[in-house]
Amino acid sequence: MRRLLHLLPVIMLMQAVSGQESNISTLRFLFLNADRLYDNVDDQGTSDNEFSPAGSLAWDKSKYEKRCEDIAGILSSQENGILPGLIALSGIENEHVATDIFSSRKLRKAGYSILAGSFYPGSGIVIAAADGAAEILESRSLVPDLNPQLTDISVIQYSKVKLSDGLIYHIFLNEWPDRQAAGSQAESMRMACAATLRKEVDLIINFERDARIIIAGSFFDEPTDRSVMNILNATNKQKNISERDLYNLHFDKHNFEGRGTVTVNGIWQMTDFIIVSPSLLKENSFFSTSFEGGFIGEPSPSFGPAFSGSIYTGGSGAHLPVFIDLSMNEKR
Repeated sequence: MRRLLHLLPVIMLMQAVSGQESNISTLRFLFLNADRLYDNVDDQGTSDNEFSPAGSLAWDKSKYEKRCEDIAGILSSQENGILPGLIALSGIENEHVATDIFSSRKLRKAGYSILAGSFYPGSGIVIAAADGAAEILESRSLVPDLNPQLTDISVIQYSKVKLSDGLIYHIFLNEWPDRQAAGSQAESMRMACAATLRKEVDLIINFERDARIIIAGSFFDEPTDRSVMNILNATNKQKNISERDLYNLHFDKHNFEGRGTVTVNGIWQMTDFIIVSPSLLKENSFFSTSFEGGFIGEPSPSFGPAFSGSIYTGGSGAHLPVFIDLSMNEKR
């Protein structure tokens, strides 16, 4: 069995989550694509007809609650039972779904509250924090220059977050278009998403050279694809890094170790990953991480797509979560 990878063997920053104290502490940030998690209410004017008791999926309360519990189980499957301080979810219908997940038996002890979210017909993203872990300073959706008829299947959410110790992070959450949703235009649309994201990152760096930036999401491109490596300029470069370079923490995991977050015809693909700014890789910085990211590399028995066409298969989801641990040094 593949082991659960992590960056640094240290405990969580939030005592409300871990119940422990340490001079050196860590905040875990975790991202998961929940893979089309809808409630069982048919909302008028939205494309969720199949996700209702009378719809093609016969989507009733028991199926919905099982999926929420499955996702909560994935989010809580961390070593030592320590829950992440920050959780980002994509692939959910609305804020109500996110609330049900964070209120589940496996997660409620952390007291998660939703900081920000962006929701469109067919997709949604939220970021939530454990009790007392962080507060939101600014939040907005980024709109790529896309075909107006297709913008609903692309989500980029920007959040400016202040952690409990006062440090500020710029977090970009992404769910880019896949071929199933966008057809032949999917690749060009992902290029547009990458260009939009790169522009926003540059604007932040122009005013804050050592900005702490985290980019996470389901990109539906892999680390070496043009949108990520060339347009966004996120690579595995470790030496002579400038303030405008971006580092993909999961680049080497896929290219050299063959790991991934989804399987396609039995082959692992890395379409979910985390990218950081150089300021998070400096050993002399107050907050830092290492040159690799973690993910749960061995799926549970229930791992797999929740749906096969119009059939609910009972799987927990097609995506594995990715995470990073941000280690706080003792010296400011």
